[in-house]
Amino acid sequence: FSATQIFGQTELPDQIQSYLNKYQEDFPVEKAYLHLDKHTYTLGEDLWFSAYLVAGGTQVPSPMSKTLYVDLFDGDGLLLTQKMILIENGRGAGDFKIPNFGKAGIYRIKAYTSWMKNFGEDYFFSQNIQVIDGSGGSFLPSVKFREIAVSEGKIRYRLSIQAVNASGE
Repeated sequence: FSATQIFGQTELPDQIQSYLNKYQEDFPVEKAYLHLDKHTYTLGEDLWFSAYLVAGGTQVPSPMSKTLYVDLFDGDGLLLTQKMILIENGRGAGDFKIPNFGKAGIYRIKAYTSWMKNFGEDYFFSQNIQVIDGSGGSFLPSVKFREIAVSEGKIRYRLSIQAVNASGE
């Protein structure tokens, strides 16, 4: 036996590991993830998502929470709407209707459970999405092909491109 083993210093790492394991068993952490159908939307469009909820260090489908709260915030940070998603076997799904007459900009979607609130917003799922004004308020290019010709083994295109900026120009 060495002097460190006699005085119990090798027991300290085991005690710390035991404490951390017990803490994780008593207070397992849940993690939510949303899989969005895309990351750029136009005003008035539907945003569809699949929700996944796992718990603990092994990341198994969470048996603790059956409700996932999903919030949609506009570009100014104002809460537009909240959905309560039923979670079964760690999975759920839902959608939001982005307002027709809202503001274009960077929107944010956030997902969390009541249990996750105990650990702070650092544990919430959060993701930014781009929302543009498809009726001409944001840069939205369109391309029209006028002519397609083949000569000398090359394809030539004649087209027009139109784009509208935020001022409608």
